[in-house]
Amino acid sequence: MTANKDSRLIILDCGHSGAFLKDVCKADLKRNRGGWGDLLDNDQVIIAYYGIEKEYARPYDIGLPPPAVKPIDLMPHERSWVESCKSRKYLFSFQGRRGFRRGRLQTLDNGRDVYVRFNDKAGGGNSLASRRSYDDIMRNSLFGGAPRGDCLFSYRFTEIMSAGSIPVVFANDWLPPFASPVDPDRVVNWTKCALFLQEEGKYAEKTVQIIRDIPDNVGFCEMQKCSLAFWDEFASSRDGWLKGILSWVLLGNDKVP
Repeated sequence: MTANKDSRLIILDCGHSGAFLKDVCKADLKRNRGGWGDLLDNDQVIIAYYGIEKEYARPYDIGLPPPAVKPIDLMPHERSWVESCKSRKYLFSFQGRRGFRRGRLQTLDNGRDVYVRFNDKAGGGNSLASRRSYDDIMRNSLFGGAPRGDCLFSYRFTEIMSAGSIPVVFANDWLPPFASPVDPDRVVNWTKCALFLQEEGKYAEKTVQIIRDIPDNVGFCEMQKCSLAFWDEFASSRDGWLKGILSWVLLGNDKVP
């Protein structure tokens, strides 16, 4: 790598407990634990993280899309509905386990266009009936809640996208997929694909109003299209991951359409 300054080493760090590769390899650990010292202290080494806060990532590190545990397989006519901006029954929905401050979302349920349900199992439960309910609600939701669990990221982030819905991420400090702290929009302009809210304060209780206040020039429909396009191109396969990483490395200031 030192012989070719244009070369890059890309490392995937799939940890989620706060012990990141960049910390394990610090110089002060080299003497005590046999670490790698300052090997990672250069911009030729790029670390891609599932879940890291922006302030803790190095300037040239990037995020990764969490793998979808229960992706939604949209039918062709459902995809055409996204393209034609067909309305959906629910403005916002969330289904999943309690805990991790998610309980605040319960107050959003209004029995009409906002659907919030809690149960003891992630993703709406594992029974066939629960799975069908989870799929049906996601297919009929314009926005889907992606609050963090025991990790900073949420698997629902990509599951929501697979349904042609728009993720609402309750972790504004999370480094999004294929974004870096100094160049967040190199591959994707996330303001056009998702909504990021602070985890703290009253943002959860104000979610629906924040959604309704999104300017017309941003447009729900265009956000839906952007979200589904990201799923198809970058998040639905490991090949997409590779494409996203290479896009970040190669594109510079250009953007993927």
